[in-house]
Amino acid sequence: MFLLSLVWLVLSVTEMPQQKDTVFAGNAGNVRFISDAQLEHIEAATDQLAGAVNGTSREVFFSLSVVSFHGFNSGLQSEHFNENYLESDLFPVATFKGKIIDDIDLMQNGAFEVRVKGLLTIHGVTVERIISGKVVINGTTMKVESTFPVLLADHNITIPKIVEMKIARQVTVMVNMTLIRNKS
Repeated sequence: MFLLSLVWLVLSVTEMPQQKDTVFAGNAGNVRFISDAQLEHIEAATDQLAGAVNGTSREVFFSLSVVSFHGFNSGLQSEHFNENYLESDLFPVATFKGKIIDDIDLMQNGAFEVRVKGLLTIHGVTVERIISGKVVINGTTMKVESTFPVLLADHNITIPKIVEMKIARQVTVMVNMTLIRNKS
């Protein structure tokens, strides 16, 4: 399924309706999340974020395999994350697809604060979001950074009463990725 998402990513951002679009893409971005609950602090990360930004249309797409997260406090936490909460066997991929809504020129070097309106899909549930971040363009590279909250209830992720003081109802997600411009 993750491979199919990547194929869709490449096809969707490189279609050429009447002109050749400039696309920034990569497949080694970092995503980290923090759950800071009353009784426990949980962090996990993955360096397998794939993504693309169409510099012409300002459309974005990011995808990751849920099971690629590592760094939990214990193997049991990782197991519960995948089996009980994210149900990664049923919902193996998390995605974000949207469009930069700020009027910026992604073909120029510089640092830009951006807002992206799109659809965040986690645990099979899609929620429309506006996510803020920073884009730094330098030659053929685009660095993307963002930190944003995710309410677990928004994605039908339920926390059993027995562990509700160990798992935060809202997690903080941090994205950091460098994308490379396609050759024109």
